[in-house]
Amino acid sequence: VRSSLMSTILWWCGMRELFVCLFLVVCVACQPSQNDTQRRVYSGMNIDPMNTQYGAPSVQQLQSAGVQWLRIEFKDASMNSTVSSFNSYDGYISSYFNGGMKILMILDYSTLGGDPGTYGSEQEWEAYTTNFAARAQQVAQHYAALIGEHNIVYEIWNEEDLATPSPSYDPTIPAPSYAYLLQQTYTAIKQVCTSEVIVGGLASGVPSYLQDVINAFSPPGKFYFDGVGIHPYGRRPFNDWPNSSWGFGTITDLVKQYSDVVSGTLPIWVTEMGTNDKSVQGMFPFYAFESVNNQEPLLSPYFFWFCWSDGMVDGFGVLDVNGNPNQSYYSYQAWSELPFNASCCTDYTYW
Repeated sequence: VRSSLMSTILWWCGMRELFVCLFLVVCVACQPSQNDTQRRVYSGMNIDPMNTQYGAPSVQQLQSAGVQWLRIEFKDASMNSTVSSFNSYDGYISSYFNGGMKILMILDYSTLGGDPGTYGSEQEWEAYTTNFAARAQQVAQHYAALIGEHNIVYEIWNEEDLATPSPSYDPTIPAPSYAYLLQQTYTAIKQVCTSEVIVGGLASGVPSYLQDVINAFSPPGKFYFDGVGIHPYGRRPFNDWPNSSWGFGTITDLVKQYSDVVSGTLPIWVTEMGTNDKSVQGMFPFYAFESVNNQEPLLSPYFFWFCWSDGMVDGFGVLDVNGNPNQSYYSYQAWSELPFNASCCTDYTYW
């Protein structure tokens, strides 16, 4: 049977890119151990429909890559009304949903401009939060009606824990002010739908920020979120891959640290992960997915690669600026094409 399957794959290789076939041939050739963990992590992708040239793939392109979830930032076109933004996004959201994908929507500084920034006072953040929570509620109510409240999740803010923002990129919010914004926004969204709400993509790698947010909730004793988003950039999939000195620790170590803050009761969402290190980028998506998939217990069932195209952020895309696949595309696709409960080549040393 193994010989027959190998022959079939080699014949099929004539029809597809060699990189995909190498994944498949190795999967047949290797002998998974009895401890292999079956696939249980969803494949997500960061896209940007408002970047129509590079960040707005078709349903067919996403299906071919095996994408199951999409992370999309809701950029509001107006300070006073979301109507024009709905008109811009609805066609994409509907088509992606009809194509079998679910949505993680980021609500942040681009959803409502004018945030006070890193050095904003508590009073300034409270005033901004009033308008932000109302905007978030309007968005959530709209998309609950459009695609159903269980098919969209909201991530509140993005990289609010960065310790050293720059004048050109300042997403930082002091923990007490973010706690207030998160609590008010969570409450506003839950008043109109049951869509899940998660903490914005924490990028500092310092879990104490999340603990500070939790401590600032009023009244205490409740989580005003349904999950935690993190961005483990600079971390490697395994202790010895790419090598023991690459980056600073493993993805799963950071996932565990954030999970411990919530006592393991809520999922950790990896809402951005990527690398522009071309020497390892080709294999990185598969190994990154596999690392969190094999963690026991499973702590991070949702993993979003960053990003779709080099035209979104140079050097990070699974496609180049001309729309051609980078090697990372095939690595991402190889993982995403594994059916749930499939077990193949979980010992990465065979690759």
